[in-house]
Amino acid sequence: MSFRNKCIRGMVVFLISLLAGGAIFCAGLLYRETFFNILSFVGIVIMIAGLVFELLASRCPKCGVPIDGIIRAYCPWCGEFLDEAEKDET
Repeated sequence: MSFRNKCIRGMVVFLISLLAGGAIFCAGLLYRETFFNILSFVGIVIMIAGLVFELLASRCPKCGVPIDGIIRAYCPWCGEFLDEAEKDET
C-alpha cells in the first residue's frame, strides 16, 4: 500500500470515528438519565481513538515524524520522498 493510500485511509477512519463518536455523544446528551455518562464517555473514546489512528497512519517511514493533513510527495522534516520510501521497503 502506498503512503498516499495510508494517509487517505487514516483520514477516512478519523472522519468516520469523529461522526460516529459525535453521534453517540449527542445521543448521550439526549438521554439525561443513567446512559448520559456511559454514552458520552463511549463517544469521546471513539473520537480520540480515531484521532490516534490518523496520527499513527500518517508518519514518515524514514524518520517517523507525523505528517500534517496535507498529503505531500516528500517529508517536510527529513526530505525523504514518501512514495520512493515505500518502494524501498518492499
